Parts: sequence; structure tokens; C-alpha cells
Amino acid sequence: MLDALPLGPVGHSARGDAPTSNRLLVLYAAAQTAVVGWVLFLVFTRHYGVGELIGIALSLGTLTGGIGIPAAHELIHSRNQRLRGVGLYLLAFVLYMHFRIEHIHGHHHAVATPDDPATAHRGEGLWRFVARSVPQQFASAWRIEQRLRTGPKGEVKRTNRLIAYVAIQVSLLLAVGLALGVSALLVLIGQAAMAILFLEATNYIEHYGLERLRTTRGYEPVAPQHSWNTTSLLTNSLAFNLGLHADHHAHPQRGFLTLRHREEAPQLPAGYLAMLAVAAVPPLWRRIMHPRLDAFHRQAVNLSALDPLQEEHDVHHA
Repeated sequence: MLDALPLGPVGHSARGDAPTSNRLLVLYAAAQTAVVGWVLFLVFTRHYGVGELIGIALSLGTLTGGIGIPAAHELIHSRNQRLRGVGLYLLAFVLYMHFRIEHIHGHHHAVATPDDPATAHRGEGLWRFVARSVPQQFASAWRIEQRLRTGPKGEVKRTNRLIAYVAIQVSLLLAVGLALGVSALLVLIGQAAMAILFLEATNYIEHYGLERLRTTRGYEPVAPQHSWNTTSLLTNSLAFNLGLHADHHAHPQRGFLTLRHREEAPQLPAGYLAMLAVAAVPPLWRRIMHPRLDAFHRQAVNLSALDPLQEEHDVHHA
């Protein structure tokens, strides 16, 4: 409920620089490592009932998905190889390392088009979206990696990173299972499932129902109107300013402390945490979001009609 209150806004001025952003992210990665290790050790050394283990997994997954994945998301966009490695390290905790490939080389190019598995279509419910998006993103990552590692003459330039990622994650599961037992292994898998659900639910609300126009030269460039924004203080404090999503797509390598609010982007009625709760009930989500989506589209059409550079003859909805 706090996320629905006007406890902000943020994003109207920079609050730091890139080095500070990176230090905070690495510090968080160290803290999460300690928390996950401590929790798994407690599961190994104490006896918990089934209900307690489920609660532990869900709570841990809320941390690794709600805060850990946004931290990883920031790091995998870095130009620094070591920082990208820390991002992959955090993604390994939630068994979702392929996100690095699909997000960077897929989502940021195909966002708000039918080609992007991480963009929710208008009318698509959250649970149907998650069931579609998760396998499609893995398949997309595989296709992207095959393309990236193949030279212009069909020669293979390097090994498939996706295979390496899967091997790392399987090794992690085996290590936890052998060292800490079945209960700890199940908690690790359960928290990963919760974290993935958190990530995909966030993907769902970030671009829901938004479309890039198709022209004779392909899709229009990605712009602020293709991402739902929120200036919620709570959301952006917990998720490293992920709610300033339009500016992130405009400047993917900009540190989270320097992201700006974009007035021209469509605005969510509340922060991510509140909207995730709404999205869990698809009829309620549609009742709240479709009027906003329609109003934003009308506004965009009116602005286009006033733009003398608008290509009226070769542009149509994708």
C-alpha cells in the first residue's frame, strides 16, 4: 500500500554518478551472497516443516527477484567486463543467466513489438504472459547466441555461452544439494522460481499494451512512449530506479543514480509493487490500465496529427 502513496517523486535530478552506482551494486551483491548463504545454512542445520520451507523460499525469492535481479540488470548493461560478471553471478542465484543475452541483444532491440517475448500484449493476462514469456525468452536467447557466435561465412567463432550458463547453474544445484542436503536444494530452486516470477511480472507491467509503429523501413525507433514509467520513491529505492524505465531504454548504460523521469512516457497509477498486486488479478488490471492505455494512445495520435514530419502514408500499427 505504501507504494501507492505519493512518497516521491524521484528522477527529476541526478543523485549520484556511475562509479557510485557501481559500488552500491557490488556491495548489494556481497550482501545478497551473505544472506543466501546464511539462509541455506540454517535450512541445513535446523529442522523446518514443509510450510516453513515454502515460506523461506518465497521470502528469499522476493529478495533475489525484487532487488537482486534489478541489481543484476544494471550490472549486465555495464561496459566493464568485471561488473557484467557480477551481474551474471547474481543471475546464477536465480537460475536465469540467459537473461543477460536475451535482454541485451533481444529485448532492447525488439521491445514493444510482436518479436519481443518480454512485451505483454494488450488483453494478455499476467499468468498467460508468464507461461509464454519464460520459454520464449530462453528460445530467443539460444537463437541470438547462435547468431552472435557465427561469422559471416558460417564459421563458429566461439563456444555457446548459453551451454556454459546452464552448466554453471546445474553445478550450483549439485553443489548445494550435495553439501547442504535436499531441503536446501529445494529452497534454492523455490526461491529461483519466485524470483523469476517477480522478474516476469515486472516485465509484464513495464511495456504492457505499448506498440512501436511499423514503417516501410521497419519499426520506429524506441522512444519514451514505449515504456510505462513510475516515479514511486519506494519502487525506485528498492529496484535501483528501474521504474524510470523510459530513460533506461533511451540510455541503457546510464547508471541508475543518473536516470531521469521522462514526462512524455506513459505513467503508471502507482509503483511497481502496487501494480504487481493489481496485475495478479487480470480483470482488475484491465479495468485500471485499459482506460489509461486508450487515453495515452489518443494523446499520441493527436500529437502525431500536429507533427508535420509524420509519415502519414507509410506508417501503420504493428
